[in-house]
Amino acid sequence: MRILTITPSLSIGGTERAAQNFSIGYKKLGHEVVVLNHGRDGVRRKNIESAGCKVYTISQVNERSLQELNLGFFDVVHIHREGRKNEKENLILAWARGSAKIIVETNVFFAIDYSVGSSLIDIHFQLAEINRQHWLKRGGKKTSAVVANPVDDGEYPLCSFEEVKQFRLFHNIPINAFVFGRIGQPTPGKWDPIVVRAFVTLAADNPNVYLLLVGPSKDVRLEVLRLVYGVRQRVVMLDTLDDPKQLGICYSAMDCFAHAARQGESFGYVLTEALLYGVPVITLSRPHRDNAQTEVIRHNSDGLVVRSKGAMLEAMKQIMIADTLRETVRLFGRKGIVERFGMDAVCGKAAAIFHRMLSSQPYVNSDSTPMVNVGYEVEGIGRSVGFELMLAYFYDTPLVNYCRENLLMMRRKVRQYLA
Repeated sequence: MRILTITPSLSIGGTERAAQNFSIGYKKLGHEVVVLNHGRDGVRRKNIESAGCKVYTISQVNERSLQELNLGFFDVVHIHREGRKNEKENLILAWARGSAKIIVETNVFFAIDYSVGSSLIDIHFQLAEINRQHWLKRGGKKTSAVVANPVDDGEYPLCSFEEVKQFRLFHNIPINAFVFGRIGQPTPGKWDPIVVRAFVTLAADNPNVYLLLVGPSKDVRLEVLRLVYGVRQRVVMLDTLDDPKQLGICYSAMDCFAHAARQGESFGYVLTEALLYGVPVITLSRPHRDNAQTEVIRHNSDGLVVRSKGAMLEAMKQIMIADTLRETVRLFGRKGIVERFGMDAVCGKAAAIFHRMLSSQPYVNSDSTPMVNVGYEVEGIGRSVGFELMLAYFYDTPLVNYCRENLLMMRRKVRQYLA
């Protein structure tokens, strides 16, 4: 097949990483792959071109610039986008409609596009079953499939014990300390101070417990700086790490990855990264927001799922004495991620869907489940919060979603006007 990947940029974000990994994965399967970038250039270009894929960038998107690309005809166009109405993407989709047999989108935030752009897409990839359920409840009516973001385990080199030892010593972390850690982008939605607050309570009775934070948001930094001296000395904060080797050493220095994000995760590459290094994960369920983390992390298998903020402390106590669980993740965490989300598995599944559609066979999503609230009651520690469940029920009705999308559009226009 001849496949065109469309990405909003080539920077370091998760959407861009997914576009990169899909492109490389399709190429490894023997398909011809071309990548079209309609945003900023960045580090992904080198990785994609090294795999043998051609990359084109257009700074100004209009009918003329798209026609001048002269890329020819494609069997499949795979566009990665937020899923909301976007006039620039609508122009690209209209151009692609005349140049491809099939158009597929990876809908990152399982949003509904009420514009003409949605009618130009043949199938919508959702990153998790709970995302697909949200999308259907919001009014999604077209063909959809659960196809997660692919993970390239080759990006994550293993580290030696000596490297981890030196990392801990350099940051004044004892070799025998139990280290909870968190890595993320320094944006408020990707963090939640409850991890710090739970750690403070835990540290009062456990002098050998440390907390390692990489790329914390401003509010989390302030939360740490307000701690009393004795506890503050056991919290290590680092800026964002771009070097894969250093990032791997940082993960390997952790005994548990403590994850809580206000907006949840539409997929959660940081969770797969932790498991690739054999680190068990505690993650907080966010039923009224993005909640794919409760599918990526299987409770009592990859770590622990916390169903309420109040249960985070209980989960941290449990993971410290769960020797069998930690050892299982250490030995088999990487294998499990490769089997579930590896490049070959995910891209192979996507290619099989394309072949079926190109042969005019109707695609039926084998991952589909009845429209019930299966994603809202997740297995985990702590009681589900009634208020959050109520929000989850009303949050995704078509009317509320339509109003929310229009308010977002109005806010963007006001910002543009004021600028």
